[in-house]
Amino acid sequence: MIEKWLSVAQQSYKILGNFKNERKKFSPKEMSDLRILHRGVYAKKNLKKGSLINKDNIYLAMPNIEGQLVAKEIGMFTKYHANKDFVKDEPFMLQNVKKDKIKEKIYLSNIIVPKDSKVEASHHYGIDKFFQTGAVLFHIINNEYSKIIVMMFEKQKYPSHYHNIKTETYLVLEGDLEIKVEKNKSVKLKKGDVYTIKKNIIHSFKTKNGVVFEEIATKYIKGDSKYLDKSIHKNRKTIINLFN
Repeated sequence: MIEKWLSVAQQSYKILGNFKNERKKFSPKEMSDLRILHRGVYAKKNLKKGSLINKDNIYLAMPNIEGQLVAKEIGMFTKYHANKDFVKDEPFMLQNVKKDKIKEKIYLSNIIVPKDSKVEASHHYGIDKFFQTGAVLFHIINNEYSKIIVMMFEKQKYPSHYHNIKTETYLVLEGDLEIKVEKNKSVKLKKGDVYTIKKNIIHSFKTKNGVVFEEIATKYIKGDSKYLDKSIHKNRKTIINLFN
């Protein structure tokens, strides 16, 4: 009996393919075919633009419409806001909702952000280009030393700059970070890696898949970041009321 069970198990492994300690990656066609089986998200009542979409103002029903927000895409880790006014029983279409990527990444990264933290979106070439160039900065401590949590999204970059006063050390909490130091040196960091940038050293960084890292440094002083590209916006930071 055991021999028969092992034989069947071996056949199953062959059918499923080799295992590499990760979930099977489904093809876009498989994902598209499975999507029709999910329940669509509909407005339970009239909803104003900017409203948070949650269990109190939605209901789920089948079938879903092509391009509609579906049940598996909402939950405690992913928050959506309405980009327009919705009327009762109207389907939530993906083009008419906005995902709160910052809160989602906080939840999925399992990082602790104190509620009294000052949160800024740094957008060097304008808010509309934030997801190409920029970062979210969580200012945690700023006394004799400072601690900032830096969050960046997939393929996001942070431009070349230096500090006259501040020396900073990066500790990667999640994801990948590539730092360019001066003209030629490139340093690739992953979770758990630490790297220090001394004052007056030109550096920039970018991420391939997204990153969250701690910046532990000497006291943060506004205006100490000097950018090489003089076209970078002076008003390049927007305060985010994340916990309201």
